[in-house]
Amino acid sequence: MNFRGGVISLCLCATIAQADPAVQPITLADPAGDVRLRRTDPGADAPWLPPVMSGRAGAAPDVVNVTFGGWWLSPGQQGWIDPFKGQWSSSEEPALVRVDIVFAGLVNPPGPVNVGEIGGFNPYLFGNSPLYGCVEFDVDGRRNTGGEIGDLALHRFNGFVARFGEMPSGSDADRVARFGSQLDANFFTAPQFERTGAEFVLTFCGCFVPEVQWEHCDNLSGDTLFGPGETWLVRGRFFERAPGLQAASAAFGGSAPGLYDPEVTIRFAHSPATDRTTVSLVYPLTQFGAALLRGSFSAQPSDYNAANDTSVREALEDIIEGASDPFLMIDHPDTWELVSGWKDKCPDRGTRPSRWEVRAGFATVSSQPQKTGQFIWSDAGFNLQRADFDADGLNTAQDRALLTSYVLVNDGSVADCDALSDGQVHLCDHGPNFCVYDLDDDGVVGILDAGATPPMLAGDYNLDCRVGTADLVFFIARFGTTSGATYETGDFDGDGAVTSQDLVTFLGRFGSDCF
Repeated sequence: MNFRGGVISLCLCATIAQADPAVQPITLADPAGDVRLRRTDPGADAPWLPPVMSGRAGAAPDVVNVTFGGWWLSPGQQGWIDPFKGQWSSSEEPALVRVDIVFAGLVNPPGPVNVGEIGGFNPYLFGNSPLYGCVEFDVDGRRNTGGEIGDLALHRFNGFVARFGEMPSGSDADRVARFGSQLDANFFTAPQFERTGAEFVLTFCGCFVPEVQWEHCDNLSGDTLFGPGETWLVRGRFFERAPGLQAASAAFGGSAPGLYDPEVTIRFAHSPATDRTTVSLVYPLTQFGAALLRGSFSAQPSDYNAANDTSVREALEDIIEGASDPFLMIDHPDTWELVSGWKDKCPDRGTRPSRWEVRAGFATVSSQPQKTGQFIWSDAGFNLQRADFDADGLNTAQDRALLTSYVLVNDGSVADCDALSDGQVHLCDHGPNFCVYDLDDDGVVGILDAGATPPMLAGDYNLDCRVGTADLVFFIARFGTTSGATYETGDFDGDGAVTSQDLVTFLGRFGSDCF
């Protein structure tokens, strides 16, 4: 029973099976070695020159997998509770959740990047491979019941994943911003990238100075840098309910009224044997789980205070009640859109990790303070397919046709920064003005961005295995070019021009296909 402004609300939940041996932790994998730096700053020229520390060169985060599921502490613990000693729980209603994120190589806690604020600009405070980015948790599997508002949405999955030329398959693809121009300040315009569906975020933002709990770490090197073979416990506001829900919240005790961002302990552990770093979080799903973490079986009632016992359930109870506020839709229509689906729902639907959906993106930052306004993204996950522009989970001729169609429509137009009909679209300031079709992130979109070799058929410009009308339109637009032409832009005989000889070759292939 919760109290807010004199209103009493009672949530009646259906009984759920207490245990299910089939419930297991979920692991989502991402290929190692697929780091691709994607700058977001104006000019796309942010320098990335990490210092060499402890004999190791700096590296950008390269995620390998994430594992998450219910967690139970080891029995018989006394005194200080080590939340990372325990076992995966098979219960459908676990009290705790554990999240393990594995990275290739060594990554270290993020230093602050608050230019002009407390902590200042010191990204390499703990080492030369700082971890930035986020893991998003959609705890109820509904894409309309969580998200962000304002600039923060730019740093969430829907706002950055297209920079890698990757798209999530399925219905979520229509929420992804494919072009930088779609990252506008209007919450209600398409593609509504703000509506991520995520109610919680594990964030590495560099917006505070983490507290290293030295008494619980294996500091082999004896310095203040996280090094090979070390295990650190780091405390800070790493885990938070999505800030976009703030206006619907009565929470207090966090970094600001309405923000539910308690201080939590994160573990960074590097294995020299595998050269992998595992970043782990154990967090209460219920108030009973919060009691377990402080060595008690006495659960504290929900009070929406982010400075005492906190849990996923308490955070959800808060916004469920906030969604019943009759003035929310009028005063904060954007927040209303994100929380209205929780109205009269039971928080239990969000406390079962086996039903969670998880997406993530990781980044480094520029080595210069004046370029720290945006991350330099390095990797994203999970279950993404490169150059899958139609979001069907495959890279096919249809995807190559979409890329080529973009070039055909925009080449030489106002969207083409060089204003030349040369078979390429030059993006204007491709840091902020990115394009999903710019796979190599060079600011130029051309046919070869798809990683394709020259067409199997002479004249098959859109790579759909057929020389058709679209290809004819492309060729005619370039006919008469006297220099600088290539095979990909109509010069079949290699003389640098598109002439009648090339036209003969094209017409000889018109209507043919490669099937």
